[in-house]
Amino acid sequence: MSPEPEDQLARTLHTEAERYLEHGGADVELSHVLARAGQIRRGRRMRASMVMAAVVVAVAVPAGLVVVNHDPDRGTAPPPIAGSTGPTNTEPPLVSTSDTPTQGAGSPAKPITLGGVTAGAAPSTGYEYAGTLHGPNGDQPLGKGGNPRAIARIDGGFLVARTSLTGGASTVSYVADDRTSGPGVSWPYGTSGFAVSPEGNVGAFIEPDGTVLAVQDAGSRYFEVGKLPTGSSYQAEAVMGENCSGRSAEVGCTVYARSDGASPEIWAISPNVAAHRVLPGITDLAGMTADGAYAGVASTAKAVTCSESRDNHDDVLFRTCAWRFLSFSPDGSYLLATGAGDVDGENQLEIVEAASGKVLLHLRTAPDVTLYAITWEDHDHVLATVFDQGQWGVERIGLDGSREMALAPVQDDGSGNGSPYLLPQN
Repeated sequence: MSPEPEDQLARTLHTEAERYLEHGGADVELSHVLARAGQIRRGRRMRASMVMAAVVVAVAVPAGLVVVNHDPDRGTAPPPIAGSTGPTNTEPPLVSTSDTPTQGAGSPAKPITLGGVTAGAAPSTGYEYAGTLHGPNGDQPLGKGGNPRAIARIDGGFLVARTSLTGGASTVSYVADDRTSGPGVSWPYGTSGFAVSPEGNVGAFIEPDGTVLAVQDAGSRYFEVGKLPTGSSYQAEAVMGENCSGRSAEVGCTVYARSDGASPEIWAISPNVAAHRVLPGITDLAGMTADGAYAGVASTAKAVTCSESRDNHDDVLFRTCAWRFLSFSPDGSYLLATGAGDVDGENQLEIVEAASGKVLLHLRTAPDVTLYAITWEDHDHVLATVFDQGQWGVERIGLDGSREMALAPVQDDGSGNGSPYLLPQN
């Protein structure tokens, strides 16, 4: 005999409430739930307003954004992260995601696929394909030196990381747009990726021995910023400052790196300051803005993946367990995000306001379609590498949900190396 609906609802409420608290949620008053019930549409008809309010508690709140600061009379907020004074705003907006993809102001959006998308211009930030760099100022064959594995756009050209064809060490070189300038040297490269300063003058990466190297001024200068502690490998995640020469304590840069391992940490290093741990509670830094605001994955209990946006005073603006932040928009206003899981390939794309968490764009892929590299092209557009039925392509997606094909679909070659298109990291 099946249980009465009221018994099912009671059990569901109890289970979902426990999950909500595990995710760091606070107490919620019925009056606020009833208010939210009128705002959230799940496409279901409820037989009574109280049932509707109960379902909003059980379903909507655990799925969306966790408010990290509110009136103490409405429940207890999570304790502040070490080194943070807590958010200054007293009532951050409550934001929740929807199972229905939306675009722009919330109109339904078609799932992301490679089919039926109008052709558009090639990426303005450049890309690599079949051994040739396609830059804003023309194309350049890379020639011998190994297979490209990562590129970054800095002023005047590209940093290019390549894997040796003969089994030797991977290297990084600077390739100038004018084909002539640049240091004409290469540096050792581990698996660190690139980090680029907010204004694009500096690109940094980490050599296999932990040495942090910065290339700047259209490749004309490069500096060893310092060395990270041994015993871990590192990922370059952000650069603050547009000059890494270290000629004075007042003018310089700071490079931020994430240590790998079971307990990742964020380290900072600059020409005048030795490597030291920073940003307590952040285990993966998505990026920093020119004024020092930052966002990233925050350490949580029970292996729940949550992300936080913080201002330049370390105050938490909002926290979400629904998304994982990838990077700031060029002007720092928005955050690009994807699914909360740390997996190779995703099926959703989010763009939210960095200060509030307000969702500007929420898209999902069609079944069996996967997103890989997702980067900002400019303030209003992102580029997404899409894999769809054995083909790779790059789509340009606007903040309003508009889409066009930036790089035409090509067949996967079966090598297991992923997309043949390489987009600049940011």
